[in-house]
Amino acid sequence: MGSLAGKGGEDDEARGNKALKLPPWTACSSGNTSRRLGVALGPVNRSPFRLKSHCSPPVTPEPSASALSTGGAMHCVLHSLVALSLLAASPLTDALAGARSQIVLNHEVVVDPTLHRTDSAASRPRSRWQSIGPFPIGTREYPILPPFLPSLNQSSFPSPFVFGAEVGWNTVEEDRDGWIRLGDKSIDWNALRWTAGWSTLQHRVHYHRVLTIPRTGLYSLHLQGGATEFCLSRKLQDRSEDEVDRRWYNGNVYDYKSNLGHLVRLERGRYDLRVDYVFDIRVSGEPPERGVPTGKWRLDVEEQKEEIVVRGQRTTVPSLVKGWIMGDVVGVEVSNLQSAKITIKQVRLEGGGDEIVAFLSQPVTIAPGQTRLVAIHLRQKRAIRKMTSQTSHEVQLNFSTTTFLSNDAPHCGKITFPIVDSTLSNPAVIISTYLSNSGAPTYASFRPPRATLTCSPIVVLALHGAGVDPATAPEWASSIKPRQEDWIVFPLGLTEWGYDWQGPSLHDSFSAVHHLKSHLKVKWAKAHGLLEDVTSCEVKKLVVLGHSNGGQGAWYLMSRYPDLVAGGVPAAGYVKIQDYVPYHLSVGHHYRDPSLAGGIQILISSLASFDNDLYASNLVGLNILARHGSIDDNVPVQHSRQYVTTVREWATSSHANASQIQMSEVPETSHWWDSVFRENKTQHFIDDLVESAKTNARNPEGLRERDKDQIEFTLTTANPHETGSKHGFLIKELETPGRLARLHVKLWTSEAGLKMSRIETTNVYAFSIGPLPFPSKQIAQLSINVQPSIDLSTTEAPGVYRHFVQSPHDRTFSQAQTPPLARPYGPLLSILTTPHPLRIVIGTQGSSSRTEHLRSIARRIASDAYLYGRVDSIIQDDVPFLEKEHVVGESNLVLLGDSFSNSVTNTWEKDRRVPVTFLSPSAIKIHDRVFQAKHQGIIYLAPHPFCSSCLTLVLSGTDSLGLERAYRLFPFRTGVSLPEWVVSSGAEDGQKGGIEAAGFWGRDWGWSESMSFL
Repeated sequence: MGSLAGKGGEDDEARGNKALKLPPWTACSSGNTSRRLGVALGPVNRSPFRLKSHCSPPVTPEPSASALSTGGAMHCVLHSLVALSLLAASPLTDALAGARSQIVLNHEVVVDPTLHRTDSAASRPRSRWQSIGPFPIGTREYPILPPFLPSLNQSSFPSPFVFGAEVGWNTVEEDRDGWIRLGDKSIDWNALRWTAGWSTLQHRVHYHRVLTIPRTGLYSLHLQGGATEFCLSRKLQDRSEDEVDRRWYNGNVYDYKSNLGHLVRLERGRYDLRVDYVFDIRVSGEPPERGVPTGKWRLDVEEQKEEIVVRGQRTTVPSLVKGWIMGDVVGVEVSNLQSAKITIKQVRLEGGGDEIVAFLSQPVTIAPGQTRLVAIHLRQKRAIRKMTSQTSHEVQLNFSTTTFLSNDAPHCGKITFPIVDSTLSNPAVIISTYLSNSGAPTYASFRPPRATLTCSPIVVLALHGAGVDPATAPEWASSIKPRQEDWIVFPLGLTEWGYDWQGPSLHDSFSAVHHLKSHLKVKWAKAHGLLEDVTSCEVKKLVVLGHSNGGQGAWYLMSRYPDLVAGGVPAAGYVKIQDYVPYHLSVGHHYRDPSLAGGIQILISSLASFDNDLYASNLVGLNILARHGSIDDNVPVQHSRQYVTTVREWATSSHANASQIQMSEVPETSHWWDSVFRENKTQHFIDDLVESAKTNARNPEGLRERDKDQIEFTLTTANPHETGSKHGFLIKELETPGRLARLHVKLWTSEAGLKMSRIETTNVYAFSIGPLPFPSKQIAQLSINVQPSIDLSTTEAPGVYRHFVQSPHDRTFSQAQTPPLARPYGPLLSILTTPHPLRIVIGTQGSSSRTEHLRSIARRIASDAYLYGRVDSIIQDDVPFLEKEHVVGESNLVLLGDSFSNSVTNTWEKDRRVPVTFLSPSAIKIHDRVFQAKHQGIIYLAPHPFCSSCLTLVLSGTDSLGLERAYRLFPFRTGVSLPEWVVSSGAEDGQKGGIEAAGFWGRDWGWSESMSFL
């Protein structure tokens, strides 16, 4: 959820006596004209500066882009907007000038690279597209459904949105800036909404045109706005639709500010170009006055010169405080537009004395067509005393990089960017950089305490709403009052939307807290001349705040890690995405077997680990103040009411204090108001919560709740790898993955003064009990389910974890000496929670066309992972990977191609732990069923052979279009119902809802009869 004023979903004007206009940091407009590649703006906003292949004096770039040239050819830019027309560079002047022209024939664009541009947008003909729609689509459903490819030979198609249930082709024209704008006023949208709620407004519209490329070259295609994907295929005569070799590319639906687009090498000829626009109510927001859903999209295309491009939009730099850089890493976005890989082997900092040393932790290899955020590490010896500019309070860092091409030819270039002095900033929020889980540089904003030197065991963690970047949103930081002793952390979550504070985004928030202790406090102490060992201050508890999507994130974090938090204030948060934008209007429900979509609900079960209400039992005993405006028309107040009700019901059933969770509903107030965290009631709650947490953290023997004679609670999880302990009890392994697991625990003191425990398990295969669940004594007797009690009084010394594992024979539990080695769990989205860069391994053992297809998929996966979550990746071929597989380390893996195409898949398939066998390049066997229909794709998780906590994902298909179907199932966004393995249907007409079979693997990666649909 973000702003309705732009991309987010929050209202333009918060209504009520306390409601104020939305702050600018909640807006995320999809029509940012400063980023366009249009004619009127010319090359100023995208023109790269060039550094020749020899080292030359530093060049100060435009802040948006830079390039390291690897040859003498001029840069030829295709500034398409939707019109797809070409801007060519003069080979003599190295400048963009001249006239611009294009030919439009029956919705066909003929691009002529010999023609030049003008600076007048009005002189460019407006291009036309054929469109058809709207058609219904469910929430986050488009990757699951078969590609929507309406035949151009059919004049009309059925649609439940329109009068008579029939819709035909139309011709639409882009505006002068190249945008296609949507909004069908002929449809009674309000009538649809009244019958099924706002999720019924979600729809898709399909667009088509023909593109003629007059010469072979490398092109960048960037889809912006609400359009979700586009498809390119060669237009050849005498070839049926079934034989067309299509490629699908994801769009930039969140309109992130920096995206190179997909790099595609196009041969000379005619191409069938199709674009799918999806009106996503959560991204686009409520239509004004609850009227017509509107949107816009644009396709930008540039013909690229083969070079190395350094783009400044995503440069990640820390703040400067009193001469000390508040971070140990700088991130520089580098794109390899060449046909061979490059390796950056060396970097050094030029000028400015010897205060700072810059280096790479290891060489960085970038595959052809790939973009990576390169981490330049900084080691600072002493404070920087000389500012570059006394008026701007900034320091310029000049980096020199040495890059080696595939022929080992070195190329040297320089990068320059400023680091701003934040000493005098107001409010005093600093930006600090660190490495994300995947190894890419990222950042968070931090508000220091008023007291310079403190040793508070409490950190306040503030989670932003969708579309908000704390580094560029001072209003978000200022909405929370600074504290006297406690640091406030404002994590980014990898991107402005991230993963709804789940998976990789959750781990990023933990990384920010860890970075505060291990690095930032040290730099902060040095900047203020302090010599104390600040790293000895342990963070014992978190107090979690969040608004909108961040409010949901606060619910998520607190309910997954109850022992890690003291409590918090979730404001205007939704319970779960299925309740926020309901899934009941899924198109696939009309076609799929109910056992897959209903009944045991295999697909919906894949979302269980993200459903906050299922984890409500874990919040009992925490102090929580839920805040919500009573007239919130973005996230209805019913969400907070329902969640508070659910937690209180769990508290009542556990004989706990239900009043520890409070509901604070503000009358006549909408989604956002400036004082949401600053009003007296909220501030007093936060102050009391922090002080109480400090007391308990400094004196754990004084924990009141654990001193009670009796405690009763329930710990719930669907994914033990993303759930912590409650009162020291921790679920380690599931009996049946895909199902919910619970530990119901009762602790009491016997008449003899011994601590006793009774545990009832549901779907738990292994669990642990941490040290000191009671402050004074260990548990003496433990009863599990109906089996005899286990005497623990003499088994372990205090402070040691105890582990209990179920017997596979009689399902009784016994104590184990070592913790169980549980496998990591799905859904498929878990592949992006990688502890190091994601490794994408390309199969090269098949035909040359299959290998090139897999290379294309590798580039697209790397591009999508980087765009949507700044997940770093390494692309490599299968044979070199096998030669060095023992040094791969702890990284999640993506294997592209079956055992006939990929030698790694072939080698690891022999393990046979996962019941998948590739019988031939066009036949796949899962358990006892063979899939060999045309256009079927398969994507599944498998164990990692060298890292027990890592995952492997295998992607393949029965043919080329089957590979594309599997690629479209690769998870990049939250809320897509994809369990641990999925087989797509072969049909492309939607008659099977897109999914042929799906499910979860068993506890040991084997077949799971109960959690599979085959």
